[in-house]
Order: sequence, then C-alpha cells, then structure tokens
Amino acid sequence: MKKMLAVLLCLLLLNGWASAAMCVRMDGGALLLGADGSEIIPLGVYEDIVPLGGNLYAACRDGAYALMDDTGELRSDFSYDYLALSGDVLIAETGGLRGLISPDGEPISPLEYTRILPAGDGSFRAIRGDGDDLESDELFILDANGNESATGLFIRRMHEAGEADLLAVLEPGSGLWGYCGVSGEMVIPARYSHAGAFLHGRAAVVEEGLYGVIDTGGKTIIEAAYDYLEVCAGGFILAGLSQQGVWVFDLNGNEIARYEGEETAAAPVGDGYAVYDGESLILYAADGEILAQGVQGASITEGLAGQFILANGAWGEQCVGIVGTENLYQNLYPLGYAQGEPVYACMEANSARYINDLLGEVQISVDIESARYGVVDAQGELIIPAEFESIAAIADDRLLCHMDDYWQVMDTAGNIYWNHGVRQIEEPIA
Repeated sequence: MKKMLAVLLCLLLLNGWASAAMCVRMDGGALLLGADGSEIIPLGVYEDIVPLGGNLYAACRDGAYALMDDTGELRSDFSYDYLALSGDVLIAETGGLRGLISPDGEPISPLEYTRILPAGDGSFRAIRGDGDDLESDELFILDANGNESATGLFIRRMHEAGEADLLAVLEPGSGLWGYCGVSGEMVIPARYSHAGAFLHGRAAVVEEGLYGVIDTGGKTIIEAAYDYLEVCAGGFILAGLSQQGVWVFDLNGNEIARYEGEETAAAPVGDGYAVYDGESLILYAADGEILAQGVQGASITEGLAGQFILANGAWGEQCVGIVGTENLYQNLYPLGYAQGEPVYACMEANSARYINDLLGEVQISVDIESARYGVVDAQGELIIPAEFESIAAIADDRLLCHMDDYWQVMDTAGNIYWNHGVRQIEEPIA
C-alpha cells in the first residue's frame, strides 16, 4: 500500500494558507492540486513537491530540487538540496553551503555560507563555519543584493534573532555574551555567560549561574537570582527556584503570582501557563486567572485561536476536550482552519483497562491499529466521523483523508474534490 502524506510547513498550518494550490505526496511521486481539486501537476512528474509559502514550491527530480510556482512553471534548474522562503528572497542550499536566490530563481549571492538567518531590515546574518560546534565563527552581514560586510564579531551558536533584531554574540577572548544590531555593531556589551533571544523587548540572561531579564537597552528588569527563567509569548515571565516554587512576573518585573512548594513547576502554554504542584495541573491566563484544572497526570496543550486542549486522564481514555466545551475524545490535536474557524482531528480506538501488577494501578491499553480519525469544530462538535486512518490539513478547509488504498481531498462539509484509489467499506469499530 502506498503511503501518502500532506506536507505543509507548521507556520502555514497554524496561520492559514497563502496559496490556493494544494500539495500532496506519495512514495511514488507527488502532485499539485488546485483548490477545486484539478491537477496542476499530475502524479509521476516529480518525486516530491514541497510548499515554501506564497505561490512558491520546491519540486524534486532525481533527488534535487528546483523552484516552482503554483502554475507548475519552473523558475530554476534542479540544483538545490534545500529551499526556504525568507521575506522577499529564498535561502538555497547545495552540498551543505547556502546562499540567496530571488523568487524568480536568479542567484543573489554565492552559495558559500554554512548558515544564513534573516535580520529585520531585509538583510541577513551569515557564517562560514560550523554553527553547532563549540568553535566561534565570524559573523557577516549580507544585504538584499547579496553584498557581504564583515562585522569583526564572532558567535558560537547561531539562532534566530529576537525582537529589535538583536543577536547574541560571543566576545573573542572573554567567553562572555552580548548583543549586536543588524549591521554588526555592539548594542549591549558582552557581560553574560548566556544570552537568549529577545521577545516582547525582554531577554533571559545568565550571570554567575543564575537567570535574570534585561530589556533591549541592556537595563536589568529582573535581577539574576533564579535557576530557570523564560520570557513567554503571552507577555509575561516565568521564573523558578529549585525546591522553592515558581514566580510569574509582568514584563516590567512586577510579581503577578507566586506558587510555592518543592514539587511545583510551571510551563507556558499558548498565551497562558500551566502549574503542576505534585497533585494537580492548573491552567492560568497571563493575568493569573484560572482557566482549567486537571487531575494528577493531566496535560494541557495549545489549541488554535487562543483555545486549549485538556487531557484530563490517561492516554487512551475518553478524557480529551477543548477547554470550555463539553465533548470528550480519546485524542485531539489541531488541524488548521476552515473558513477562518479552527478545526481539530479526533481519535477513536479500541481500548481496555487492565491492572499493571508491577505498578499496582489500573492502566489503559490502546489498540493503535484500530485508531480512526475524524474532525471536530471549535465548539468541540464532531463534524466528520472518525473513519479514516489519517487526516491532514493541506489548505484552507481542505483535508487529505486516507483509508487503506483510498485517498481523498475533502472540505469540512464533506464535499470531495479529489480522490485516488478504491474505497473499501469496513465494519465500524466495536
């Protein structure tokens, strides 16, 4: 049986789709469909087709990729191992070396860098050394035309720059970290043993083994006094001390809440945070308001459009639901959006309780071969029955569903736009 899967970058999956075309892949090839299910590129023309964003795709032949648009027109030859859209240009790689090309497939810079990352002004930061080893690598700036400028700075590990386009860099000789701007000038002097990326104008830094927080001007917002610390997407800061507890601060360093206890731990979830005290798991909004509470062993994950998914029991139990809704499923995970509304995949599978003699407790055994998947809307209502072996979102309100040797592209209303293979009718799961 051929295995088919939809390929879509996570960022596109969670934020909608910019192109009306849909990309589907099989072991024996790939195809590109229009929103109405028409075949733009039929099966067998390319080994692989990968969406890059906008109306651009990477098409593979004989193990190499070329740039292609959503009409199927090739914009480059088959000479790349990797392509990624970054703003108005693409980062391309061949043989482990990277450079820049235009959306028309024209070279902008030579492919001679080991790592290239975008800066906020349309320029790029680049190195020629191994960005993952312990050696320091010289940092260069590439402008939008591919012109290179040396900064005289060295970095030990290259990561995405945070807000204000400040990049953590290692000062030669001292082993300390500071931050440079888009043109390579030092903005915050090197005085930290670790420096994280900026988020909401704040970054976690380490001094003498303890974490604190600074702003984009290098001003201390929270003194370095914690064993761990994280600036969170929800606009708050989590900090903790081993065997003491967890603190929640606003971005100005004011304490919002404190949760004490040796077993207390916290982690950001979406725009909120979850706190575990050894007995229960509680979900809070950024301002400290309780949103949901789970039993010991529960888990909370981020949903879509500000929603949360609570699994309030053991895996395989019918205990998983969207916070604020009533219906529960054996598993639930985000698919994407249908006409601007979130949709989720749900699971149904044969399961049974048994006693684990070693642990002395009741556990759940799940027959994963019996698992079938359906679709749930933002209110937790089942809108497509759980009858498929897999479901993946490949465009706005377009789902790729698989069962045995049968594949189909459908919308959340059940309209079928494309199919492949022969559908077999099976008995429902007992």
